[in-house]
Amino acid sequence: MALYLALFLIAMQVADAATTYFILNNGGRELNPLMDKLFQKVGVKIGLGVSKGLAIVIIILAYTYTPIWLLGSLSALYALIIANNTYHVVKIWKNK
Repeated sequence: MALYLALFLIAMQVADAATTYFILNNGGRELNPLMDKLFQKVGVKIGLGVSKGLAIVIIILAYTYTPIWLLGSLSALYALIIANNTYHVVKIWKNK
């Protein structure tokens, strides 16, 4: 079960990066103040690459030691984040 949740979390990192990139390149703004600062310093592409790459490495290294409830909770959280991002992607897409 942990492996499936880890794979799901990795997929969510990729989806978050893709949707965030689309939103920010189409007039949206980053609501996470830490990520916003990172994007201002190094740019969106590099900031997303570094942050999501680091998250994926941490998931790969730690999933076997992480309690299932935590992996499940993080999966649920990222599913909500992707749902929100997808809402904004569709909204932007319809207005183009």
